Amino acid sequence: MAFRNRFLIPLVILGLVATSACGDDSSADGDDSGPVRLGALFPLTGPNAVLGTETFQGAEIARQMFNERGGLDGRQIEFAQADAPDANAATSEATRLINQQRVPIIIGTQSSALSLPATQVAERAGKIYWETVATSDQITKRGFKNVFQYNATGTAIGTMQASAVAEFLAPALNTTPGALRVAVVAEDSAYGATIGAAALAKAEELGLNVVANESYNAAQTRDFSSLVLKLNQQRVDVMIGALLVDDTVLFFRQAAQTGFAPKAVLVTGGVSNPAFLNTFKEKTNGILVGDTPASASLPDSALTPDAVAVRDEYRKRYIEAYGEEKLSTNSDLGFSGTWVLLNEVLPKAASLSTDDIRAAAQSLDLPLGSTLLGYGIKYSTDEANAGLNTRALTTVTQWQDGKLVTVYPKEFTTAQPIDLPLPAWGN
Repeated sequence: MAFRNRFLIPLVILGLVATSACGDDSSADGDDSGPVRLGALFPLTGPNAVLGTETFQGAEIARQMFNERGGLDGRQIEFAQADAPDANAATSEATRLINQQRVPIIIGTQSSALSLPATQVAERAGKIYWETVATSDQITKRGFKNVFQYNATGTAIGTMQASAVAEFLAPALNTTPGALRVAVVAEDSAYGATIGAAALAKAEELGLNVVANESYNAAQTRDFSSLVLKLNQQRVDVMIGALLVDDTVLFFRQAAQTGFAPKAVLVTGGVSNPAFLNTFKEKTNGILVGDTPASASLPDSALTPDAVAVRDEYRKRYIEAYGEEKLSTNSDLGFSGTWVLLNEVLPKAASLSTDDIRAAAQSLDLPLGSTLLGYGIKYSTDEANAGLNTRALTTVTQWQDGKLVTVYPKEFTTAQPIDLPLPAWGN
């Protein structure tokens, strides 16, 4: 994984940034005089370390900003950190945070493969799990009472991608949706598989001409040349789907070598990460991202004045702390999801009991534009998707001169799209 070490902040530094509580347990439910300790469970090492670290950094900025505003009735928020490089660690560390650190809430996780087992631990223990990034629909489809998923699901993302092909890309390419030759390409974990399946289902519903539906195993794939060759042979016009960070870099390097030349690329995952921009620079121009929008890609008019002010302060502080090259949608989600928990949920909770925190979260009713990502907040109480934020926003953004700008839907656009079709990748 070529970019992991480049972006991963050493755990020693992270330990200095976040207040890690190791002996005092004054945040236990019976004591309301000391700091409030919350679990922060993210992959800080392993294959998801780049995005896990970025997500934690966003959450840490939210913690700092909340504490500087007075905290929770004067009590400071502390993070008990935990590293979850794999599913086994996610299970064991979630257990440790609850049983030893006695946290009432775990904030996490970034990866669906980690969130699914960690949320199961929290539910079984009767504690709140606050997911800010992981997209698997199954996180909130298991009838759990104590799991809240702030971000858009994989189904929402994949469905939007296919819809954008019909409503946005076909007109931009001066053709009809059915005339475009569409490929769905996704990695096969819970993250990519959910997005790919939803994109395929919506594409078929809309009558798109899907000529390829390809999946790959991120842990085992070190060569995309055969996949790129297959897409070339199918004369793909539009590629949609989900790729991981390191996979994206390798895929597009090999696409350049083979002259892969779709008219448009609309995927999520690695294409929105700074690693993609830093690797390919001006060649990223025109690539489309179908996902949660980045904090810098929405117009002020799409946000409330309070959301604009919070966004500007967060971005300034994040760049000062970590550098602008690390500011990504994962950072934004880590911040925004944590900020909603700290600033909207906990002040409304009568206590730090699970029942009171759950009731406070379920009482939120914030319209679109209330957060820096354009999200509203309304958590479902239906057993079929209990804890899902039904007002999470998805958009299409495009790389233009080193920045992501929103080009679809119309009410959220910040720039006109670069003319399509794209030049052959690598030219």
